[in-house]
Parts: sequence; C-alpha cells; structure tokens
Amino acid sequence: MFLVEGQKFDTTSLAKHVKIFQEKLGPNQPLKVDVEFKDIKVTFGQYEVDMVLDYTLCMKWRLDLLGSKELLYDELMMQSSANIRAESEILHIDLIEHKLRLDERGGNRDYPRRNTMDMTQNEYREFLEDMSFSTSEFKKWLNDVVLRGDRVRFPYNLKEFQTSLNFQKNKVHVMIDVEDDAYVYLEQALWNDDH
Repeated sequence: MFLVEGQKFDTTSLAKHVKIFQEKLGPNQPLKVDVEFKDIKVTFGQYEVDMVLDYTLCMKWRLDLLGSKELLYDELMMQSSANIRAESEILHIDLIEHKLRLDERGGNRDYPRRNTMDMTQNEYREFLEDMSFSTSEFKKWLNDVVLRGDRVRFPYNLKEFQTSLNFQKNKVHVMIDVEDDAYVYLEQALWNDDH
C-alpha cells in the first residue's frame, strides 16, 4: 500500500494489496486514507536490534469524492524494528521487521472500530490478513527505495562535526566529534557579517 507519484489510488489499484474495497465498492472507485499514529513506544538496544517501535496505526478510509462518508476506521497494533548507523552525517537504516501485531488485543477483534461497508467477521479477518501481507511488501519497498543509499541525512551537514550513534540497552548515545580545525569555521561564521 504505497504509492509512486502519479499513480492512481483507487479500489482497483489497491486490490492487489487489500481486496475488500473493490469487492464492496466496485472497480476504479477513488479512495483516500487518512493515517495517524498514537501510543508510540520506542525501545533502544534490545532484542538484538538498535531500535523497536511499537505503535497504533489509525486509518480512516473513504471515497475521494466531495462529501463522501467514512467507509472504515480502524486502529491496528504495529511493530517496526531497525538497525541504524551514522556515517558522514547520513543515517543508514535497515528495517528488520515491520508487522501488524495480530496477536495483541487490538488484532483479536471481530470488526473494525467503525464500519459503514457492512463488513462481515470473515471479511474483516481477510482485511487484516491482507494488511499483514502488505506490511512485509511495504518493508521491502522502504528498505529498497526510501532508506537505501544516502537519502536519510541529519538536519545539518558540517564537515567540522562528525556524528555517530551508539545503541545500548534502553538508550542511544548521540556523539558529536568536533574536528581539530572546527575553530576556523566557527571564527569565520561568528565574525562574518553574513552570518
């Protein structure tokens, strides 16, 4: 369930990931999904990875038409884990796991939180199964397209400062090394009228 710029987001294009919308609404119906996150818990340096994110994914689905009503609202328990390292002010992130936690209390419901599509218990189970399979595809896309190479950078890029990360149980240390000649940069920056 990821889009490339210019790609249509409708019941037909989504059907290869989540079938229920095309089955209930028919083909080529324009969709919109509002996504929010809540109950975010971050754990550093445990479970043999650098960082684990547990969170609730809130999704509100509707047709992308003026005045359309909500079709489905649900809150899904998610977990993502990653190994992270910093090099030359670039973060190298390897997403290890990105999954829907169906074993949690939130995944053992029979229906979504709100449902105006008359979704049955079996259809909801299929929806959860489709979402679960899609998260593994999304993980692959994130690793191969979004996080690959030097796309994730620190919000600064000064050659006089080198940043590294050190993960330990329940903590992360952000270390900034100041190069020997950093004073030259600082003097120029502080004494230059342009700065």
